[in-house]
Amino acid sequence: MGRVKILIYLCLCFFLCGCYNYYHHSGGGYRPKNPRFYLQDNPYRLRVDDKLKTSVIYLSNDTLKYGEGDYNDLFYYRFFDNGRFYKNAVDVKDLVDIKKINNPGFVGYFNLHKGGKINMEYFFVKYRERGWYIKDQGYIKNDTLFIKGNDENGNYKESIYVPKKIEGLNQIPNW
Repeated sequence: MGRVKILIYLCLCFFLCGCYNYYHHSGGGYRPKNPRFYLQDNPYRLRVDDKLKTSVIYLSNDTLKYGEGDYNDLFYYRFFDNGRFYKNAVDVKDLVDIKKINNPGFVGYFNLHKGGKINMEYFFVKYRERGWYIKDQGYIKNDTLFIKGNDENGNYKESIYVPKKIEGLNQIPNW
């Protein structure tokens, strides 16, 4: 009887592991199998007077260090004029590698409001878990992007992203 319980347990584990709601795109990053972005129903189109730039990446001012300091990653946002964006991280050493910069990690949609306020929604996947939709808010002041949120302890914080001009950025999103 013990073998049957183990077999049932293993079958259940394999079934649950195969129930991901995303796939890994050949062009990079994760995509939801059945996209349900709230902001995709009414995509935003950038206007000439909008403060958001599409010819740059917005780099974080915080460096994420891991692997005993072997890796120093910067998060960044990349926006497109059709209301789409992606968020990703790149090692500081790879800021000159355009293939890595053009690799969309977590894809999503955004819209802008009066006064430079921005709403963003993207699909986030944590390693070997199901993906879910995250909604961020922020604002643009001068040429800097400020994202409001909470840290891992629930304390309010603002993350700052500054524009960096990169030659060779893709102009058309692939989702």
